Amino acid sequence: MAVIIRPMEYKDLDRIREVARDCWHDAYEGIIPLPAQEMYLSQAYNDEMLMRRISGHTSKVAEVDGEVVGFSDLGPIDDKRSCKMSAMYLLPDYQSRGIGKQLFDETLMEEPNAKKIRVYIEEKNTRGQKFYEAQGFEKKEKLQGEFGGYQIPMLIMEKEM
Repeated sequence: MAVIIRPMEYKDLDRIREVARDCWHDAYEGIIPLPAQEMYLSQAYNDEMLMRRISGHTSKVAEVDGEVVGFSDLGPIDDKRSCKMSAMYLLPDYQSRGIGKQLFDETLMEEPNAKKIRVYIEEKNTRGQKFYEAQGFEKKEKLQGEFGGYQIPMLIMEKEM
């Protein structure tokens, strides 16, 4: 299994949408209603939003044997000394193989001046929380998020660099 981590490119956009959809449906089944997921995905993963990620953020893809199986997105917050991990997705069949950690580590290497990384995660997404905790994140705050009119309990997790 040949794993390559590389910058996200325009040619990846259709596949990014597929990976995002599959990962969201897997991770948030029973947490976020399907209509709310679809509404969010159509807004967050349209061409305009994905092009913003490519041009203004550190956005990477994980390829296995030439196929994109995951992606990450890390963008600056305010003073650029803090960053927000707004996407870190890996198809279920490729999880628990070290690919997610490799994708995460290589994404962070692109932001050497960051002092803090923040992630917002659904409170019931225990699989995602375990991943971030294994990377050194700590739970900092609870809040209410909204997806398509549905209130969803969220957590803020942070990692000091």
